[in-house]
Amino acid sequence: RVVEAEVRLEAQLHEIAQLRAAEHDWHEHHAAQTRELEDAATALDALETVRDALRGDLDTTQRELERLRTELESAHADLRIVDHDRGALAARAQAVDAAASALREQLARRADAEAALVAERDRIACNAMAQADRITALERDLARRQSELDALSSRHEGLAGLLAMLEDTWLGRRALAAVRDVGR
Repeated sequence: RVVEAEVRLEAQLHEIAQLRAAEHDWHEHHAAQTRELEDAATALDALETVRDALRGDLDTTQRELERLRTELESAHADLRIVDHDRGALAARAQAVDAAASALREQLARRADAEAALVAERDRIACNAMAQADRITALERDLARRQSELDALSSRHEGLAGLLAMLEDTWLGRRALAAVRDVGR
């Protein structure tokens, strides 16, 4: 009986040592998961900040594009008026020769301005598309990171449930108490 008791005691001591090692591994794993969760949350906050900034840039760019469209329409209307006036003034060539020259110069300036506005509109539209693509990519990355965060949280809850299950049994409480005593 004494030998059997010693053998059982040694088996229980061996089991306690294994439980202590498992608890130590679990604590290390839990600390690593906590760090990963904190890193993921920080990255998520940074991505949300970038997304918000990009949305603000996109709104500003869209307002600027609308303003440029209005100016372009105004320039087209002005151009049509100038063309009409130039045709009417050509009949009075002697008195209007200097004015016609000035109108041609103005027409050239407006054409240059129109070309510049069209180029600027195209550039802004391209930038708006690039910003929209970037926002879409950031939102996908945000969703992926949120999914990873949810998976890590679920895994943590599972481990917490396992620990709670151990604490619900007499042997589990004894083993956990022994492991905690050794950890001190």
